[in-house]
Amino acid sequence: MRVIPVEDLRPNIELALDILDNQGNILLSKGTILTAIQIQKLRSANIGYAYITDKYSFTNHVSYTAKPENIAAKMGVIRTTIESIANQVNVTANITKGLKLIKELTDELDDQKYSMKLEFEPSRYANDENFETNLYVSMMSTLFALKMGFSKGYATKVCLGSILRDIAIFSPSFEGKYNAKDKTHPKAGYEHMKAQYNFPDEVLDIIVQHHELHDGKGFPRQLEGDEICPGAKIIPIVEAFYALQSLYIKQTSCHSLEKNYRNRLSHFDPNYVNFFLNHVNIFAPDTLVMLNTNDVAIIITPHEDDPLKLIQAKFGKGKNAQIEATVNPFRPTVKILQSFHFEEGTIIDLFATPNMDVSKVLYYADI
Repeated sequence: MRVIPVEDLRPNIELALDILDNQGNILLSKGTILTAIQIQKLRSANIGYAYITDKYSFTNHVSYTAKPENIAAKMGVIRTTIESIANQVNVTANITKGLKLIKELTDELDDQKYSMKLEFEPSRYANDENFETNLYVSMMSTLFALKMGFSKGYATKVCLGSILRDIAIFSPSFEGKYNAKDKTHPKAGYEHMKAQYNFPDEVLDIIVQHHELHDGKGFPRQLEGDEICPGAKIIPIVEAFYALQSLYIKQTSCHSLEKNYRNRLSHFDPNYVNFFLNHVNIFAPDTLVMLNTNDVAIIITPHEDDPLKLIQAKFGKGKNAQIEATVNPFRPTVKILQSFHFEEGTIIDLFATPNMDVSKVLYYADI
């Protein structure tokens, strides 16, 4: 199955997963063969993306973040928790519920840390994109921490710190004084949370440090290297991943994709970046692509991570231990669907074929 923007859906396409509204109500069920009227209703409901399946799909694997039941209920609880903290209403009860859910989420991700890759999930709800993306970034940051070998306790704090990192931007307590470009918002959020709530220091450190950079050119304190806490090293990498993936999935062109990634990630701790590159799917399996040779292919790189890479990772063996990038996620393995150069079904490892690469993402093969 593969994900397609609702605006690009066509009639007679089969849904691979249920489509839910942001209250958890089923709008259309898995297996529905879409009609033009149903597609228009999805657009009117501000549904952003849908998963479809067709004759080119080779896997029915459903990633953790793609499962509607994993997201809808969590969104409601996390939203209530954030709004409660932001508005200082029913704080104790809602924080308790939120922390309980974050612990459950961390337990679920910990169970899958050896098999689940870091992955991108587009926002399903066009009118709720920022909140939903924040939740996905927090989930993947939690998984990142677990895969690197941090304890479930610390991963839970990474999740909470990620969810609350921009509290100064969206909380009414600040009366709109701050935005994402304001370099004082991490400190303002930190001071507010420290004064009002009894959160662990690790969570507060993430809030105040999440815009610091490895080279010392971040803000607000210009910390560098290991002066930055692990959670604040992880979250910006995942944020950059989501920002770049959101861009390419909308415009479909992959021109300079790897170069843009390398430039963006060059500001972060190289050990963390290399670990990320070893355990991420830049191109999800079942994605249709056009190669620079004008051949149409489908991504067949596995969903599953390689547990051996985690076992062999040098993280934790000393402050100066180095993690090397051993794979190139920008050059996946593909199967040819349409070509003037290769037989249909030919498998090509783009990592081993330097003169070929992915040119653009396709939604359909009949171009």
